[in-house]
Amino acid sequence: MISGELLNEIEGGDLPSELSIANDLRMLVRIAARNQAIKSLVWDLEEPTSQQCLAERINVLASAQPEEGFRHPNDGIIAVYLFLLSRVDPVFAGQVAGSLGEQTSFCWASQVIVDCIQRQRPVPDLRVMRRTYEDRRPEQLYGQQPRHAGVA
Repeated sequence: MISGELLNEIEGGDLPSELSIANDLRMLVRIAARNQAIKSLVWDLEEPTSQQCLAERINVLASAQPEEGFRHPNDGIIAVYLFLLSRVDPVFAGQVAGSLGEQTSFCWASQVIVDCIQRQRPVPDLRVMRRTYEDRRPEQLYGQQPRHAGVA
């Protein structure tokens, strides 16, 4: 099960401010992948009780009311949590995403919500994610070939 300390470390640490500089969803995922607490969370998500706990946390974070005309204060964290959940159990992540409804104050989370709902299909399991996050460079995470000197 996910400890409250781990969630507090993720939500109260430097990660939310680091996520705010992301200019696309891929960069958001890369920033999150470098965070040690997120890596610990990936390990914890193997248990169904941890998945349910994370889903409840997503709903709690989403219930915060943003100020009029501003982005949701937990947008980046919700997006990361949903992304991780979708990699473990895409069907369950689609259900969680559907329960969030139509919130216009989401930016990154809305993209992940649409992706979760539309693509409720199997994705690589956590062992593949761990290897991806721990053993590969960021350019290898997304299937891009690194450019070498002298190659056009």
